[in-house]
Amino acid sequence: MSDSGEPTGSASSLRQARAGAARGHGSAEPPSAGRREVARWLVGVARPVLMPMAASTAARLVDQLAGLALFGLAMLGVLSWADAGGGALALLVLALVALSLVKALCRYLEQFLGHLVAFKALELLRVETFAALWPQAPAVLARSRSGDLLQRLTKDVDRVEVFFAHSFAPALTAVLTPLVAALTAGWLVSWPVAGVMAIGLALTVFLVPFLGAGPAARAATRSARTRGRLTHEITDSVQGVAEVTGYGLQDDRVARSRVLADRLGASGRVVTAVEAARAMVSGVVQWGTVVAMAVVGHHEGVGVAILAAVIVVALRCFAATRAVEDFLTDLDASFASAGRLWRVAHTPPAVRDPERPRALAVGPLDVVWQQVSFRYDDGVGDSGHAALDAVSCTAAAGEHTCIVGSSGAGKSTLVQLALRYADPLRGEVLVGGVDVCELALTELRAAISMVNQQPFFFAGSVADNLRLTRPDASDAELAQVCRQAHIDEHIATLAQGYGTDVGELAASWSGGQRARLALARALLTDARVFIVDEYTASLDDELAAELAASLRQARPDATLIEITHRVSSSLGADRVIVLDRGRCVQQGRPGELAASEGLYARMLAREADAVSQVTAGLTSS
Repeated sequence: MSDSGEPTGSASSLRQARAGAARGHGSAEPPSAGRREVARWLVGVARPVLMPMAASTAARLVDQLAGLALFGLAMLGVLSWADAGGGALALLVLALVALSLVKALCRYLEQFLGHLVAFKALELLRVETFAALWPQAPAVLARSRSGDLLQRLTKDVDRVEVFFAHSFAPALTAVLTPLVAALTAGWLVSWPVAGVMAIGLALTVFLVPFLGAGPAARAATRSARTRGRLTHEITDSVQGVAEVTGYGLQDDRVARSRVLADRLGASGRVVTAVEAARAMVSGVVQWGTVVAMAVVGHHEGVGVAILAAVIVVALRCFAATRAVEDFLTDLDASFASAGRLWRVAHTPPAVRDPERPRALAVGPLDVVWQQVSFRYDDGVGDSGHAALDAVSCTAAAGEHTCIVGSSGAGKSTLVQLALRYADPLRGEVLVGGVDVCELALTELRAAISMVNQQPFFFAGSVADNLRLTRPDASDAELAQVCRQAHIDEHIATLAQGYGTDVGELAASWSGGQRARLALARALLTDARVFIVDEYTASLDDELAAELAASLRQARPDATLIEITHRVSSSLGADRVIVLDRGRCVQQGRPGELAASEGLYARMLAREADAVSQVTAGLTSS
């Protein structure tokens, strides 16, 4: 804030941008780009490898021209064998050998450089896409299916290889090679024959490849989109296999996947039909051109040997032009995938660093929400789900604050705004007296550590997962935080201790064990605010109380914010914030709130009644 009490320039501008563009995690992706814009982006990404690409194209051009000369001279030599002298035949053989060597060398260079360019360009594209993706997290996961996002970052990147390795060079040489061949044939043999040849080749370059281009491009786009949905469907089925089999939903999941597979097949059939039509028209044009060249050549009085050599050269040119027809079909799929990557790379992040960030003061930090409103955008106009409505509350520095409320009350949204995963529609969030919009994201998230309700664990050892927050942590430090999180005894029972692989998502660990391991990981940080979301949900009351006491002892000056559905566990906190339908209806000391006639007291009573009913039921049984 300035001395006058107005927001600083950077925070003010961010807040203005927030109202127009950042209403929540569900912010829409930008519109799809046209092929020209996507192509410019791909070329820009691949700028470091444009020189090798040019060298590969030059090698391909020389290779094809050498091939034309090789086959043309060979045909001429075969048909002129009887009339040629020994010296002429020797020169012809030497020329064929030299052309073969040149062609082989250029073919190797084209393939080597072309694929070097392609794979390096794919590396650059992956880095570019991932670099653009990180600033969008975690909001990107709210608007994108995880399986579809995985499809974009893996298979879609691979499909762009066609653009780099099989488009520029074939397109350029498909024009230059026939042009050189036609001009040479006109100069050395007959301009009418060369004209017929040029017309046929021009049709195969500029007409045939674009037959059915619209339906093929639309089918390729549908295929890419459907393939992403199918990947997401399969990913969900694999990750949720216990629920799928437990509820007997195998047939339903298979049926859903089969519907998507059928759609994918339908799009593929459209592309196949277009390919077949192009191949048929290309064949008619090619052999029609050969017949026309023979007729015109005979009329022009061109010798049989010379005419045959020119026709062979023309057939070799048709082989070069068919490369355009071949790669254009794959290019449709390549552009469809590139367009999906373009959307990922050009989606603006939900939040940005301020131009002139402020620094946090040393010591304990409080978290204050002032008239905060937030709405999850559903992508339809200005409507959407209102998660928070003018919420004002405080988590005091160095205190244990519990946020309670029913599901959907806005508890998780409230703390996510403190981490600045998104910006509020109205109001402001202060950490240590500083608006989070005025803090660099790295400093803010270094000061606040969050243990999610469903923490993620990577495939790797226990130690690897702990060191995610501090790669240089010593073994002694790992053991210390695990003792503080009451997970050390379980780790001691593992075959390899801290070197034991937790497995994918730590699925073999119980919910309580995963929560405590995540808490130990958070304790390795230098955070001054700890946000824990239902971290005691899978623990019994005694262990939950011991863990809470241990956490306060480990970090006595830290601000602890706990989200919980277990209202009774909040009685030991210093402060309670009660949310209901996106509003803060109560806040204060838990003893005072329990003694009042408010929602907190009613929630405690309902919880006590539920426990009593369960206990009575167990006793009677």
